Amino acid sequence: MLRTPSKPAAPQLAVVQGKVVIDVPWHLASAVQHHLHKYGIGGTLHLDPVAGEARLEIWDGVDDGDVRRLLAHWKP
Repeated sequence: MLRTPSKPAAPQLAVVQGKVVIDVPWHLASAVQHHLHKYGIGGTLHLDPVAGEARLEIWDGVDDGDVRRLLAHWKP
C-alpha cells in the first residue's frame, strides 16, 4: 500500500498571524536557514526531534514575497 508523506518534501511558506513561517523537511532545515541568512533574512529555527519536523520563523519586518523569491531559486 502506498503511503502519502505527511511532511513537506520542500520548504512550505505560510503567513500565520502576521508572521512568515516555513515548514521545512528536517534534513534541509539548516541549509534553508543558511541560504536565507546569506541574503540578510534571519529567522529562528524550531526543531522537533520526536516528530522529525522543523519550522523556520522569519524575523519581523521581512517581506514574505522576498522570502518566496529566494526559496524559488534555492536548490538543496
